[in-house]
Amino acid sequence: HFSAVSASVTSLSSRCAGIVGVGVGSMCGRTLRECRGLCAPDAGPVQLAAVVLGLLDHDDAAVRDLALRALRQMLKQHTKYFGPMVETVVRKLLERHRETDRDVLRSAEETLSVLSNTVSAAKCVLILRPIILNEDGPVLLAAIKLVTKVLKKLSMEELESLLEHIVPGMIKGYNHTMAEVRKGVVFCLVEIHLILGDALTPHLGALSSSQKKLLGIYIKRAEDRLREQTRM
Repeated sequence: HFSAVSASVTSLSSRCAGIVGVGVGSMCGRTLRECRGLCAPDAGPVQLAAVVLGLLDHDDAAVRDLALRALRQMLKQHTKYFGPMVETVVRKLLERHRETDRDVLRSAEETLSVLSNTVSAAKCVLILRPIILNEDGPVLLAAIKLVTKVLKKLSMEELESLLEHIVPGMIKGYNHTMAEVRKGVVFCLVEIHLILGDALTPHLGALSSSQKKLLGIYIKRAEDRLREQTRM
């Protein structure tokens, strides 16, 4: 059984690799659908993942979209095989947020959401730290949103121990020229405050008085909203 699966994976990998630079057609769609449906043991999923990740950079949007769907399915079915390559997958998915094709962008967002449920929150935070400090534009915004999502899964102790990996990037992002990035930073800091309370305050010394005031307004709104929800 394993030899048959290995042969199938090797053949499938060759066919996928052959698509790049050769053009797009029904073969591409059929190949990726086979990738999505294949449940292979041991090294099979790793080989397929490498092929699919390569297709995320294809010139044709239809291929990129299919590759993201395939990757999404593989993340659900073969989670354990992505451990060694999770950082690469995160980076690849964040890079796809530069997409101009709406379908591909939406598919990238959905795939990143699936990935966030398969990787430990702490590991995700550590992977995102250098990305948030060094990236810009849509990739930076997507990384900030992902941190905001995963930190909700952390305990108070875990989150407090990771503040040194989160806050520097947020402070830098708070000074970004893009309003969306600044807003994303505020939402992230609000979520942290909802978990840690005033334990966050000592880490915000680099913020200006106006930035702290704005953050305080959003924190109060979030706290008021939570109180209202508990009364219902």
